[in-house]
Amino acid sequence: MSAFLESAADPRRWQVRMFIYALTAIVASSAAGVGAVERIPVNIKSVERNHYQTIEESMHIHTRYCDEIAYADSALLVFEPYGLENKLVFRSGVTCEVTQVYDRDAYYTRTGR
Repeated sequence: MSAFLESAADPRRWQVRMFIYALTAIVASSAAGVGAVERIPVNIKSVERNHYQTIEESMHIHTRYCDEIAYADSALLVFEPYGLENKLVFRSGVTCEVTQVYDRDAYYTRTGR
């Protein structure tokens, strides 16, 4: 029993335990910021296979294996930067995998995968 009391009072164990708790809190808070999924309603048209752009031509969306034809069609872009499940959901219910989004107004490219 005295060995248990000595180990519980050991300041080194307490420091290690507090370090693990702090590290867990840091990882959890940083992971919460990374998973910010954007849901962007867009009016799009087909440019060519696997390439769509918004009607005002400010955003280009590249997809994989998407044969949906659209002209002034409303859709929902679900995008998480560096995410694996980015998609473009058309009004008809068709869902296509998104590989890259270029937003000319924001001057940057967001790439999935």
